[in-house]
Amino acid sequence: MEKESSQERAQLEEVAKTIGYDALLEVTSKYGTGEWDIDLEISPTEKCLAYHNMSHTKRVRDASKQLAKLHGLPLYDQKLTSMIASAHDVIHERNDTQSAEQRSAEWLKNKMAAHGFSDEDIEIARLSILGTTPILDTNGDLISQEFTLIPFPSQRAGEIALCVAVADMEALFSAYAPTEAHNLYKERRGIPTQINPRDLDGFIAFQQEQLHIYKTYQPLIRTLENAAGNLRLQLYNYHQLLLKDVENGAVTTWNEIISRDTRFCQEFTQK
Repeated sequence: MEKESSQERAQLEEVAKTIGYDALLEVTSKYGTGEWDIDLEISPTEKCLAYHNMSHTKRVRDASKQLAKLHGLPLYDQKLTSMIASAHDVIHERNDTQSAEQRSAEWLKNKMAAHGFSDEDIEIARLSILGTTPILDTNGDLISQEFTLIPFPSQRAGEIALCVAVADMEALFSAYAPTEAHNLYKERRGIPTQINPRDLDGFIAFQQEQLHIYKTYQPLIRTLENAAGNLRLQLYNYHQLLLKDVENGAVTTWNEIISRDTRFCQEFTQK
């Protein structure tokens, strides 16, 4: 890392905080807050993503901060990690030449370059966001993240990127995981936050994908599952039972699914 004075370092920490805040505003303006009643009032329905919204971004930011602290990263690197996590999904759409992660990394690179961050820090930010890119198998199921394939230039770069990549998967292992999974189902169908699906088209295949993830996906560090409550088995069982009940007709509406998701979250949040 290029050596800055303590005053310069403190100034960059404040800038990182501001850029992170700007990223959250950008995500909110484009994709909504993730709060049904708020998005209904402030955002055009077609713009609000059911999963990749401000709520997701804040959860990733907060989880990355927790992981950076657990790993004993210096305060400056904790601030850097938080900023990167805040910007990791600032652009969710891909274009003809770049993935969403590449475009988000470019957005953050330009912000950091304009405020005097070192080339090293800018490259760490770029690689960290690229590391959140999902790796899918031939069936389109999530098996890992690009983090596992990137040759990071330093231990420091790898540690910051690890915190961001793991935080991006935090929702898989938390008490609110079923709710977030089913928000993702809505998003894939193009149904925004404020609208509930009228049918369960494709839901069985989605549930089968969730079971596959819990069978095969390995967290990059076990700290993630520990911090989230070690709920992998409970989550697998939950999704398996829900799949069975949808298949046999015991569950037929979206409201029934959401009610079950809410009960699961309440039960395991209390423990």
